[in-house]
Amino acid sequence: LNYFRDPSKSIRPVLASGILDHLKILSSKDYYDTSINWRDAPIVVSENVTRMAINEAKAFLFASRNGDPVIAWINTPDPNTLRCFENQAQKQGVHVNELLKQHPEFVAYFVKGAPAIITKNRIRLFYHFS
Repeated sequence: LNYFRDPSKSIRPVLASGILDHLKILSSKDYYDTSINWRDAPIVVSENVTRMAINEAKAFLFASRNGDPVIAWINTPDPNTLRCFENQAQKQGVHVNELLKQHPEFVAYFVKGAPAIITKNRIRLFYHFS
């Protein structure tokens, strides 16, 4: 991951890290083989927008597989950011939450028993909620 975190290590972090040497192409047999847990494998991405989209999709997939609800909420931004959103909400005549929920970085999800959703790229520990 250091190749992705530190741009000075390489201009081409994917190639320099050697990560591609450890990947295999999934076949249609792999896709239908339910004994393989590849669908739950960790996914490494280099930017937040992809991380947020994957976390959301994984939460809903886990919930649908287990028949559990997804709890979603809007995180409150820092005071300066919140003031900007409040000003814009007032100009548009909407509640501030209407604007916040349009930005995935403020929306969080929880599903009982699901693997933890990583909210920051720098977090290195993984937990399971029970």
